[in-house]
Amino acid sequence: SWLLYVLFSKNIYDVYYKWVKDIVNKNGIAVVNNILVEGSKELTEVVIPEGVTTICWDAFNSGKLQKVTFPDSIVTIEMYAFGDNYNLTEIILPAGATDVSDYAFHGCRRLSRIVIGGKEADLSKFKIR
Repeated sequence: SWLLYVLFSKNIYDVYYKWVKDIVNKNGIAVVNNILVEGSKELTEVVIPEGVTTICWDAFNSGKLQKVTFPDSIVTIEMYAFGDNYNLTEIILPAGATDVSDYAFHGCRRLSRIVIGGKEADLSKFKIR
């Protein structure tokens, strides 16, 4: 029964992964239950839709983003969500973004400014480089 569980689980994962990739290929991003789970690595600009509360780990990692527009609804940005997007220079987040991982922008070497709720964030808090 353990083997059947593993085989079934992998099958479900494969179906889910294909479904998410199909959505990303069509729309540039995949949002499930107000959680942005995946974004296209080819986008240079993205507007996160209102209603999204969380951006998942690795969602845009190693992408080509230059600009990201966040909705007021954003609360959580997980580790490496925007990691290694070398062309990001500025991030402006709403005041409600209270759970932003220290590693959310890891590797974004040109990032020189993060603003949260209109206040400059201390870049040393973030593991950017």
